[in-house]
Amino acid sequence: NLAETLSKVGPALLQGGHLNTVCEHVKQILEGKSLCQQDPDAEEGDEVLEDQAEFDSVLISAASDLIATLATVLGPDFVQVFGTFLPLIAKYTAKHRSNTDRASAIGTIGEIITGMKGGITQFTEPVLELTFVALSDEDPEVRSNAAFACGVLIENSDQDVSAQYMHLLGALRPLFDVTPNSSQAEMHARDNAAGAVSRMIVKNSAALPLEQILPVLFGALPLKNDYLENTPLYRAIFHLFQTNPQIIMPHVDLLLPAFAVVLDPNGEDQLISEFRGDLVSLIGALNGQIPDKIAASGLTAYL
Repeated sequence: NLAETLSKVGPALLQGGHLNTVCEHVKQILEGKSLCQQDPDAEEGDEVLEDQAEFDSVLISAASDLIATLATVLGPDFVQVFGTFLPLIAKYTAKHRSNTDRASAIGTIGEIITGMKGGITQFTEPVLELTFVALSDEDPEVRSNAAFACGVLIENSDQDVSAQYMHLLGALRPLFDVTPNSSQAEMHARDNAAGAVSRMIVKNSAALPLEQILPVLFGALPLKNDYLENTPLYRAIFHLFQTNPQIIMPHVDLLLPAFAVVLDPNGEDQLISEFRGDLVSLIGALNGQIPDKIAASGLTAYL
């Protein structure tokens, strides 16, 4: 598995012109032109057999994973080849593609952004457009991946997209509407939407109608499916307590039970260790203001 090897060895594996070779092979796969995708017995106009279509989907997914790994290994330097890959990946987000293809393509874009970090800046507008469209996709996994990609784009891009915040909030809002009967993908999408909104808050909270947003955001707590999104979520909570405490204090009745869940030593590990310490410090500060509520939530034991 080249992606796995690359993750372990790092960029040294790509020296001596190997990066160009790998990229060319991946490009051929995304274009459907690699040798293993050709059927010498097929005639033009023949329908693609179901087994062949499934094979192509698996192959394209593997190629997409490799692209994401390249972005992670190369970081901002991946900018030199991303311009070639973006339109090839984007075509798999088209409505006529399968749910699997669309979800994989949008998920790959999110992983690429995470790897490239600030290197994504020059591609902000086309990537934002792709994710915005995908947020209203009929498939919940596509919407979930789009919410993640949207959030990490806002977090990592140096371009100010706060003018688009209201449009994005409108697209993200339906993802928060889940019920106990909702699918796992829909539940996951809500967690990713919470992460996206949290990243927007940290990036530019002044551009957001916090009075309207926070009840919806905190109503999604505690996260139940994607604990990785607790990192941007609690970063936003800490940010608001530090910069705008008067806007967040009215919501402590929603926050305190969630704090108890993520700190529970008998539960799953839901919060990075650094944030556990920060959260305990925050609870200590709140204990000086609302000791009765802290005690009623069972949080005094952590002080």
